[in-house]
Amino acid sequence: MSDLAPTTGAASVRLLGVTVCGPAPIGRVHVPLFEPLLALYGRNGAGKTRILTATISALRGEQQADSWGLVHVHVPDAEAEFTGRGPDPWRDNLARAMRQHLNRLRGDVVAHFARRRDEEFEVGPSDDYAEVLDDFRSFTQAVVDEAHSPTSLRELVGAHLAAQQMLMSEYEHINDFMRFHKAVIGEITRGGHYVLRAIGTREEPRWSVYAAASEEDAACAALLEQDRALPLDDVEAGDRLRAALDDGTVLSNSGFPWRELSDISDAFISGRGFVGPGTSPELGTDVRTVPWPLWATVPVVEVATISAPLVELVTDETSAADVDRLTREEVLRAAGGQMLASFADGGARFHPKVDPLLARLTELATKYLRAVFPDAPELVFAPGDPNDWLAGALPSWVARFPQAGTAAPATLPLAALSTAQRRWAALSAALAVSVAGSEALPVVFLCDEPEAGLHRRAESALPDALVRIAAESGLRMAVATHSPAMLDPQRVALMHVTRLASGAAAARGMDFALREELERDSMREDLGLTPADLLQMVRCFVIVEGKHDEVVLGSLLAPDLDSWSVIYPVGGAKQMQSLATAGLIWDFTDAAIVLVLDNIARAAIQPVWDKAQAAIGRGGTESAIRALVPLGKMPGAEARWLQNLLTRAIRARRAHRIKLETLSAPDVICYLPADEFVPGATWDDLLAEWRAAFEGREATNLKAFLTQRHGVQFTTNQIARIAASAKPDAELQALGARIRELGAHGSWPAPTARGPQPR
Repeated sequence: MSDLAPTTGAASVRLLGVTVCGPAPIGRVHVPLFEPLLALYGRNGAGKTRILTATISALRGEQQADSWGLVHVHVPDAEAEFTGRGPDPWRDNLARAMRQHLNRLRGDVVAHFARRRDEEFEVGPSDDYAEVLDDFRSFTQAVVDEAHSPTSLRELVGAHLAAQQMLMSEYEHINDFMRFHKAVIGEITRGGHYVLRAIGTREEPRWSVYAAASEEDAACAALLEQDRALPLDDVEAGDRLRAALDDGTVLSNSGFPWRELSDISDAFISGRGFVGPGTSPELGTDVRTVPWPLWATVPVVEVATISAPLVELVTDETSAADVDRLTREEVLRAAGGQMLASFADGGARFHPKVDPLLARLTELATKYLRAVFPDAPELVFAPGDPNDWLAGALPSWVARFPQAGTAAPATLPLAALSTAQRRWAALSAALAVSVAGSEALPVVFLCDEPEAGLHRRAESALPDALVRIAAESGLRMAVATHSPAMLDPQRVALMHVTRLASGAAAARGMDFALREELERDSMREDLGLTPADLLQMVRCFVIVEGKHDEVVLGSLLAPDLDSWSVIYPVGGAKQMQSLATAGLIWDFTDAAIVLVLDNIARAAIQPVWDKAQAAIGRGGTESAIRALVPLGKMPGAEARWLQNLLTRAIRARRAHRIKLETLSAPDVICYLPADEFVPGATWDDLLAEWRAAFEGREATNLKAFLTQRHGVQFTTNQIARIAASAKPDAELQALGARIRELGAHGSWPAPTARGPQPR
């Protein structure tokens, strides 16, 4: 299944992401931009800001001196006929640029065949010359004949590939690649995927456009997998293949001519050489060290050079002065260059289109700012008196504060706001201008440390604010951050940025299990987080008795444990009472706490806990505690320990966060295949034998019995190995579903009591 999410909003071109690559400190990093909000997270110096800067340059069409920037896009309806007057200006610009590029290829093809005729054959009715003419005629309609010009993006890409085949026909080993790879080429031309390599400057942005192969298309995926494969287990064969690839005697495993079609795809597909300015380890980045994600399409053949803007881009470099200038330009564009309708009467009247635009800008900018600061002032673009513009009093954004007792609000320039509010006021206004003026382009917001200067409460609410802005306006956002509030995979797509030993940056999706990270001091140091920061992001603690419970349930319930659910062993039920008073868990998280216990009488305990919960719901703390008394009268120490634990939780007013789960089996190993421990045995037979051994007394310690009777040695590694290949039964599947539901709820506020509080 694809990991892509469709871009919302008016834009028809679908922005997938950016690949930046070059020597250290860049490395090769894929930055997905199809999620509403992406956060780059890592310690100082890891390369977050440098990656963000390179991404901005790629989206602007600006080539960096030390790196390449590749923008991955998808243009739907590649088979739609090109008219030149469609509602999508960027698509129309792309089609025109592809036709211009194809015209240049037409000349190259004609010159190529003329050279072949003059150099290789004598004019005459020979079979060889007739074959050349047949080849030429077979591609004339698609490539040369103006009367049969392609009318869609798909046909334009196909014509480029046909022209390339003619130009490469002197290579004997690729004469028939169009025939052999017809399905793949059909997928490439059908998909509408493109890679844009930034080759311009800040003043004159440009991109080289490549038709691209997507792994979402089955034929492309099969070819890419085949050509990326190397015989790693056979070192000698691998060395021979690499040598053949390097000297050109072999094109690729499949024979598809990546090298002849594109130097970029050759490097990324064959793993040969380095990507970035230059072709050596000193000047480029070894492309074999970083995996290629599903969404990142692979450039195949160059089809155009384009200078039309790809996105509406907003960055944290935007100042109040910048946004004033941008807004004036947008207002002038919206009014068709006629800002003023008339000066005839000595006053100035605005063009009729201006007032609705100003109202829209005020609405959007204020909404965005108040998403971050709920009590923020209204943002208004004040046009002023046009007669004063020539004197230097230009229109600008201002903040309006309501005044008690008067209808006239207090008006302040943005420069008079606090540092954080001034920054977000300028960004909110810039976003409003981009969203209001965007017709067929995606709007992208890139920001370094968006939490800078925010109060802790505003910082904690920032992910929700940004996601809400993105969802309502169709924006795509990427930020570099140190804020623990951003580490929430339920709301934010996360990428962990680190610095490799070579000095190059590396980034990976942050999907680790938090329990492991809590136990790894190096990860806490690497992310710059304290244990309390990490605990705040836990959504569900699954408390089990011991290490074996952790290993078995962690493996069998893995599909139901998201990145922020933690299985935590406490070393036996008798130690669980400490959890009720542990300030770390109670005070630093709002997570649900699931207690999973085995070897206890579920049928007897569950009604007791249900009765206690009902008393808590009525506000009867002491009644709830009294409802637990039957637990202390049950046989077995675990029930009494559970009574103690639940009593402490009720007194601490934390019982609403405890969810009790009891397993029917006497030990967690019973959820693994019995014959892995005792060959040929079943659990029904082993449990019957175990209970019979106690001659009517309460059977205890199943593992000790199996060790004594059958010589089974239980080790954590052995149990982990067995659990890795086992499947959960219906009981554990149901438990996993309940844990997954609890983890999805997030915080767990205390319920409001419905009855009188106890004295």
